[in-house]
Amino acid sequence: MSALATKVVAFGGDSAAAAAAGVAIILDAAANINADGTEKTEFAPGEPMYLLVIVPDTWRLLDVKSTSGTVSALGQVFRTQIEERRLFAEAAKKEALSQLPAGPVAAKWYGREANLTVDGRELAASLVPSLADLTYEYEAMQYRLDAPAGLALGVDEEWPVGVVVYVEEIKKS
Repeated sequence: MSALATKVVAFGGDSAAAAAAGVAIILDAAANINADGTEKTEFAPGEPMYLLVIVPDTWRLLDVKSTSGTVSALGQVFRTQIEERRLFAEAAKKEALSQLPAGPVAAKWYGREANLTVDGRELAASLVPSLADLTYEYEAMQYRLDAPAGLALGVDEEWPVGVVVYVEEIKKS
């Protein structure tokens, strides 16, 4: 099975493109592991593929579907995110994190040590310039994609599978 194609579709919002703001679907590196302990990035027919779906508070998850095979919800999980060599160069500029932290953000400083101020996915350092590796946990919903097991593929043949996350914008009253 080839690399996973992903799309995000929004219903009830201003535009489908707006759903890209924080809605994500990614391979679950912690669950997709080869026998030798390395991260699995290619999947044979019938092998399960584990996915993480991240939906911010401003969106409601409606459904997750695939173009082939079946998608099953497994539940909420927490994963560790490491962001290396984050440079804080301007005092007034906030930096964006890759994910919304589900707790504190830890920093390993290189040189100057600063205090971090975290506001949602944005953070600022009290001392600039400063450089740090950041570590934090984030929350996601885990899904398993079971592609069709009966596929007979040639040596270089691929079977692409698309996964679509359907979300709806939560209207503010």
